[in-house]
Amino acid sequence: MAPRPRLAADRAEHRRAVDLEPASAIQRNNLGAQLLRSKRRDEAISSFREALALDPKLAEAYSNLAIALGSANDPAGALETLRAGVAALPEDARLHSRLGSALRAAGRAEESIAAYERCVALDPGAHEAWNNLGMIHRTRGDFEHAIAAFRRALGVSPGAYFARADTPGDA
Repeated sequence: MAPRPRLAADRAEHRRAVDLEPASAIQRNNLGAQLLRSKRRDEAISSFREALALDPKLAEAYSNLAIALGSANDPAGALETLRAGVAALPEDARLHSRLGSALRAAGRAEESIAAYERCVALDPGAHEAWNNLGMIHRTRGDFEHAIAAFRRALGVSPGAYFARADTPGDA
């Protein structure tokens, strides 16, 4: 299937932006995101890596590279990327949350809990991280911690559907 005309036009626009600002990590990250949307994963991965080489503090490039690697069936590479992101940006709550999700998907519950707990320590309003903590605790049979985490999720985002559905007596 040929790329849709709008995606091709957007991709060309992002390439022009990179040509105009070759040292811009943000432009390379944006190009990578467009390439990924266009299902040109290998090119996207290269673009995200170029962005990180230019600016190792660009959190979104770590996230995007991890997404691209995950879609390339490289969960180990995605985890390695997110760990590098957390090491480079230890105060970035979103990276800790994304690392927690990747660890959870890999079946590494203890490490996932630690990543989510770091996320909510940095950003107590991260309702997705609270909800994910609740899900892990519930799966492990730790209902006391699960309910506490779900209630925290609801406390910061009363409309959080999953937390509401998973918290007894709060539906």
